[in-house]
Amino acid sequence: MTNKKPVGKRANTRYLFKGTKLSVETLLKEYKIGDKVVIHPNGRYHSGLPFRRFAGKVAVITEKRGRCFLVHIAKEGKDVVIGKAHIKLITNIPSTKAIAKRPTKEPTRIVARKHHTN
Repeated sequence: MTNKKPVGKRANTRYLFKGTKLSVETLLKEYKIGDKVVIHPNGRYHSGLPFRRFAGKVAVITEKRGRCFLVHIAKEGKDVVIGKAHIKLITNIPSTKAIAKRPTKEPTRIVARKHHTN
């Protein structure tokens, strides 16, 4: 008889929910509506912990609900309530215009060399 597959909210999250102690500044950080954030679950803080499927997804803050935030995940098409300990603000997002203006490298020219035989 084989063992049953683990079932539950935190099943198979041994390395996904590895938690670290957060500083007070991180927990008191102010977020604005419209900020882009990455969902990064922290296993040490149980309140507002998102489901494991949403780990690593990019979301936009739509509203504040108590101590948590309602975020919209565009790729999933879902709204999720997440606590402050589980989101990180994205600061350097290159816009499509900035990517288009980047200089392109010239293709390197390969020169065939003759092999000398003695």
